Formats: sequence, structure tokens, C-alpha cells
Amino acid sequence: MLRVLVVDHDCSEAEGIARLLRARFEVELAGDQQKMALALSRRYFDVALVDADAWSLASSELSTLLRRGPAPPILILMTTAGQSPSLPNEGPLATDLVKKPLDGPTLFSRIDRALESATVKRRLEALEQNAPTETAVAESDAMKRVLALADKVARTTSSSALLLGEPGVGKDLVAAKIHGGSSRARGPFFRMNLATIPSSMVEGELFGSERTPALPGRPGHFASAEGGTLFLDEIGDLRVEHQVKLLRALEEKRFFPVGSDRERPANVRVLAATTRDPSRLVTEGVLREDLYYRIGTVVIRVPPLRERTDDILPLARHFADLFGRDIHRAPLDLSKDAEAALLAHAWPGNVRELRNLVERAVMKSSVDHVTADDLGLGVSSSDRRAPTQVALSSSSSTDAPELVSTDDMRLDTARDKAVTEFERAHISRVLRVSGGSRTRAAGLLGISRSTLYEKLRKYDLLDAKVGNEES
Repeated sequence: MLRVLVVDHDCSEAEGIARLLRARFEVELAGDQQKMALALSRRYFDVALVDADAWSLASSELSTLLRRGPAPPILILMTTAGQSPSLPNEGPLATDLVKKPLDGPTLFSRIDRALESATVKRRLEALEQNAPTETAVAESDAMKRVLALADKVARTTSSSALLLGEPGVGKDLVAAKIHGGSSRARGPFFRMNLATIPSSMVEGELFGSERTPALPGRPGHFASAEGGTLFLDEIGDLRVEHQVKLLRALEEKRFFPVGSDRERPANVRVLAATTRDPSRLVTEGVLREDLYYRIGTVVIRVPPLRERTDDILPLARHFADLFGRDIHRAPLDLSKDAEAALLAHAWPGNVRELRNLVERAVMKSSVDHVTADDLGLGVSSSDRRAPTQVALSSSSSTDAPELVSTDDMRLDTARDKAVTEFERAHISRVLRVSGGSRTRAAGLLGISRSTLYEKLRKYDLLDAKVGNEES
């Protein structure tokens, strides 16, 4: 059943709207902005029906609030005569305005129309991804090997590939390259991040659903990607019962939409990706072994940026040029101190971190080049030397000098350690606030439950006793 969040400071009016909606939807009420934020952080909603007359936030702030959940809901603003609130330009999948007082037929009609508009918008956005605006930059031997393997996969008509790598390394760009270099390039290229979609909605998003008197039908990603490529990111977040149906669709090239007894053909190449070790996922029972072998016809490991340092400066120049054009500036070069700072950084966030850093630096730069100050990474006065041992001594101590590695003295090393310590402490604190509920903690942290599980394992917090460990 679809979920609707009703936000209205008038309790009696909100309850009246809820009574109308409960005939077809699961409804939750929120009387103010704080309760709305809490509700969105706890669970997914398909539609947010918000009283505009009581809304005091700017449009951009409303968009930010709507993004707090695992996926932004469709926004419908309720207004009274004479009010003309502005709708957010980004965030929700679709927006609408309805005038009070509301009656059942009008309200259901507007919600159905918004749901259908959201489906169309998702389809158009995916079609626009056919021609990715960014090109793969590869100066390192490691990345050249990745792209060469991607070209081989592209030359086949339907071979699957499993892309492995840390968050932000560019797995989606490699998937787009496979699609763009294949005979399917004229077809659609759909991305679907399985970590951001509630499990109750995954089957419908994948295979679509039949139209019923109560709900509008939707095509689903398999139907929408017909003749093209479907890229399933974070395949390890797909529940086992959904993996069975995905495997059947891949093997038989047919699928059943939700609520239908008629099969539909599936002429789709499926590419998948994960940030985790797939063999370990199989061992732990998270990923079916037969699905792993089916999607892993070819396995492509995209190396982290720290393993392909020859790509750092070419990528930085590419992004500087890209963002410079966006704001109508002449091409920006990199200063020597900026190059040194870029090469000295550890890049825990990989290419995504580099992209965001350069974008911010281009916006800050007031000259014809990007400096280390613009990047915010500090200046490196020397090249990347091999670790050496340095003696640190104090004039007030008679002890022998303490030998430490120069790596421990590096700013990026200290920063990484500080971030790790902060993240562990913050996750522990949020777990305590959530009473030990990992589901609620993941919602408050703004990450998927599987990502939270990985971090708990990384920081040795799986056995931490902080209250009710609800799954």
C-alpha cells in the first residue's frame, strides 16, 4: 500500500483529509515541520501532502527537507483561495497544488496524476542519460585496462558485467561507456541504485505493475530500458526473494509485472555493481550464488584513485575545464601548489571527492588558475617521498628520541584518522539515540541499512549493546 504523509497544523482538518485517504493509502500525520522531518527520516513516503499556508521555509529548504528520507516523495501543496506558494525546483519527483476544501474524488485524482507524472519524469531523466556528458579520463595503465575490458563487453550484444570498486570510483561511468560503445547505444540507459529504494517498492520499480481501479500502473525499469541497458548499482542490497525474480528475468528474458498474470519480454542488457566483495556476499548468504555467476559473466574492478595517481591531475584539469565552461569562464589551469596538494591527498572519496573539490575551487577562484587555497587541501612543499623515520626529541626529556614515520605526520593521514574516529563516535551516538534500532539509525544517518551494517563491521560495533537491536 502506498504511503502518504499529511502535514497540516490544523489537527481537525488533517484528520479529515486522513479519513479520506485511508480508503486507499497508508497515512501518517505531522502537525509541524519538526514532526515532518522526523517522519521523513524514519520511513519512506510516496506522497507528501503539505499545507502551504503554514509553511515558512524557502523553496530550497523544503527540497532539502524532502530529501531526508531514502528517496524524495512526490510533493503536493494544499492551499486556500488567494494563496500562490512557489513549488521547489528540485527534490520531489513531481509537484502539484490543490485548493482547500478538499473532497475525495478531487484528491484521489490529483494524487493519481502526480504519481503518473513522476513515472514519466523518471523515464525522461533516464532517457537523457543515453549520452553521458562526462568522458572517461584514463592516463594510468590500471584505468586503461578497465576501459579496454569495458570495450570488449560493449562489443557483445547482451553479456552481463559486474563492476566492483569503492564508492565514488566511477563505476557508473564505466557502465555508461559499455552502453555507449554497444549496439544498444540508441536505446535507453537506466540507472537504479538498489540501496536507495525501500524493499517494498523494489519489485514494482524493477518489473512495473498493472493498473488497477485503485492505483495507476507503471512500466518499471525493465520495460523502460527495453532495447538498452539497465545498470543496477549496489546489487548486494537486493533482497534474496527479489534476486530469484531478477535471475529468472535474466535467464528467460521474460518477467511478470506486479499484479499481472501475463509475461512480458525483456530485451535488456543488465550491468550490476557493488562496493563490497561479492564472494563474501555469497558466503554470507546475502547474494545468491547463481545470480552472482549470471551477472558476473565479466568482472571489472575499478581501482580507487589512490591506486591510479597518474589520473589525478588529468581528471582535475578535466573537471576544472568542465566547471569553468558551466560558469562561462576561460579555461583554468592548476598552480604548482595545487598540483602538489592534489597529489599528496589520500582521496578517500575517490573521483567523486575530486570532482566536488574542483567544482568548489573553480567557484572560489578569482584568478586564471586554481590554487591550493582554493582547493582547501594545503600546500605540499615536497614531492611524494617514500616513508622515512624521523627522530622527535624534547629538550626537557632525557629519554631517547621517539622514532615516528613521516607518514604519521602528514596532514592527510591525520585528517583520515580524525574522520574515522569521528565517524565511529557519531554512529555510536546515533545508535544510542535510536535505542539500538539499526533501521532507525540508518534513517537518521541518511544511509541504507546495508551501508550501516558495513560500517558497524568496519568499526567493530556489531556486538555493541545499546538497547533494542531491532532489525
